[in-house]
Amino acid sequence: MPPASRLLPQQVGLSPATFAASEEPKAAASFDIFEPLRVIWRRRLCLYISIPAVFILAVATSFLMPAKYTATSRLQLVTQQTGQLSVGDPTSANAAVFDSFATLQTDVTLMESDSLALQVIKELNLADTKEFAFKPRLNTAEARRQMALPLEQSPLKRAEILAKYKKGLKVDILPGARLISVSYSSSNPEMAAAIVNKLVNDFVDYDIRGRYDATIRATTFLRRQLVELKSEVETSQQRVVDLQKESGMFSADKGQTIVESGLEQLNKDVITAEGNRVTKQAIYNMARTGDVEAMANLVGTSGVGGGAQQPQNWTPLITHLKQQMDDLNVQYAQAATEYGSAHPKLIELKEKKQALEATIQSELANITKSAKSDYELALSQEQATRRKMVEQEALASQMNDRAIAYNIAKNEADSSRTLYEALLQKLKEAEVLAGLRSSGLNVVDPAAVPGSPAKPALRVFMAGGLAGGIVIGILLAFLLESTDHRLRTLLEIETAAQGPLLGVIPQDQLSRASQASRVLKAYGTSSATRLLPAAVDEPEEEAHDIAEAFRWVRTSLVMRGGGGIPRTLMIASASANEGKSFTALNLAGVLTENRNKVLLVDADLRRANLSRILNRESEIGLSETLRGVTVGSPMVQIESIAGLTFLPAGAILKSPAELLSSTKMLRLLEEWRRDFNYVVIDTPPLLPVVDALVLSRRVDSVIVVARSAFTQRASISRAIRLLKNAGVTYSVLANDVETRSQEYTQFYGRYEATAR
Repeated sequence: MPPASRLLPQQVGLSPATFAASEEPKAAASFDIFEPLRVIWRRRLCLYISIPAVFILAVATSFLMPAKYTATSRLQLVTQQTGQLSVGDPTSANAAVFDSFATLQTDVTLMESDSLALQVIKELNLADTKEFAFKPRLNTAEARRQMALPLEQSPLKRAEILAKYKKGLKVDILPGARLISVSYSSSNPEMAAAIVNKLVNDFVDYDIRGRYDATIRATTFLRRQLVELKSEVETSQQRVVDLQKESGMFSADKGQTIVESGLEQLNKDVITAEGNRVTKQAIYNMARTGDVEAMANLVGTSGVGGGAQQPQNWTPLITHLKQQMDDLNVQYAQAATEYGSAHPKLIELKEKKQALEATIQSELANITKSAKSDYELALSQEQATRRKMVEQEALASQMNDRAIAYNIAKNEADSSRTLYEALLQKLKEAEVLAGLRSSGLNVVDPAAVPGSPAKPALRVFMAGGLAGGIVIGILLAFLLESTDHRLRTLLEIETAAQGPLLGVIPQDQLSRASQASRVLKAYGTSSATRLLPAAVDEPEEEAHDIAEAFRWVRTSLVMRGGGGIPRTLMIASASANEGKSFTALNLAGVLTENRNKVLLVDADLRRANLSRILNRESEIGLSETLRGVTVGSPMVQIESIAGLTFLPAGAILKSPAELLSSTKMLRLLEEWRRDFNYVVIDTPPLLPVVDALVLSRRVDSVIVVARSAFTQRASISRAIRLLKNAGVTYSVLANDVETRSQEYTQFYGRYEATAR
């Protein structure tokens, strides 16, 4: 099975302009919902430390805490509506709603009161136990004096013992039920059960005594009121009898007097007479206007008659005459259209109309006269009835004062009698309740001695420790992430570099088992991580990934250079240990492909990391060449990579900036361009020393290496500003990117080889 490999991305076949445009960084990054998960994964060490630490702390705390036993009892609130004393309207008492919640709250407050607590403490002699022993905070003379006094006479002792008692007591209302839960926690299980049972029993007795005392007080009050009320009832009844005799009120059943009955009848007569008069007046008015049909309808519907001529006598006659008049009008209209105004027939019809009209007017006059007589008769009857009504009202007004006094006295007597009967009934009920001494509380579950401690709960502590460890670990991870200014993602590196990336070099994963002569330390540190030069075709997949990444860098240089790679390349970084020596060596290795001649120069004259990696520290090199003290050529051929020539740094100098900026260095660069296809120069970091910045203006292009999860954002930004101010052409290379990260996968993708 051949090793897996990577192919170059699709941009390799694009034009330089298209390639440069495709690498432009995004203007704005969208929110990634998986970024918090990646932060937690990067900082998973926080979870690895916090979870076991907090879990062990929680478990240890649970074992160190003293055991607490909890005894519990439950009380039921019993609704006793028959035992209520309602001195008032029985209907309102039956309609009242029993407020059980308020009663439960009151019972809870009473059970937590100091009076019941002191009663339980005295009855169980808790002050003499070790758990409730009085231990004053300050050993003063007053404290020692109160230690010997009884509980009632010692405020300090009483306050401390009450505080200890209430610390272990818990009284709650169970949701959705009329139940009260009473619990007590103590290191002694027998004491916990005894305190709960004693408190419950004392509270039930207190409730019974309270109900009994209230009933006795109500009974005593009712007896006093009944004596006074009985005398008032007798006096009221006698006054009602006297007033009835004086006012002549004999129709007691109907609630009316003889005068009131006559007045009522006269009132009805007045209404009837007035109605008859209004009807007669309406008939008379209609008769004067000649509206016979309406007058006939009114007389027929009212059923009121009178006068010499009844409606059944004159109504058909008038109706018949009206009908004849209508027929003559029709005949006259037809004749008028057929004949002239002087025609005999037309004259005859006109004379008939005049005669018939005279007959109708004569009959209407008779009807009007009769209606007027009926109206005058009805008016006189109404006036006579009203005079009688006024006389009867005068008589009724004389007896009004007596009637009012009688009604008031009668109502007072009835009210007094009703109240007396109600109080007498409640007195009998109160005497029965006082004998029963019933309680509204029922003990459902007495407290039993607990067999196992309720606290500490090991499972709760374990779950809390696990959850707390996770929460603390996550918070610590995000705290460290917020204070960490290192560049981790490719987008962050591009944003800080203010330009697209030249390439992405994956993180090294090679083992120590690789041959020592063929591997190189990645960054010149004490790290055990090792990498092969990219030009070496090792069978390991990781080495092949690195080689493909550097080939990608080579291709990017070709695209950005308009079809050609810059002849002189300087490899720099913002700070040390970012992998510039590793990058220079491997980039020089891939540039030797296609039989190119490449010169690798170690221009770090302060540390000479590349010379140390290639075991050329003791040889003469660039520093001697620049000073003119060399004998022969200091360049050496790298045997493992054909076409690669190496120029060591030579002697270590303290201030090499003057040499690197000299005309001698400029002539060397021109010679190297003439003798080699490409020149790759390894330099010191940009920020600590000025060497790289001085040399950057003399090369064709600068590659700034930014190490993922190592380079500080401020450092790379300042290094880029320095290069921009110097007018240098530069590009940025991301190094040490984790191959499992999303950024690396999105940048390169995957393309694995298959077996033939």
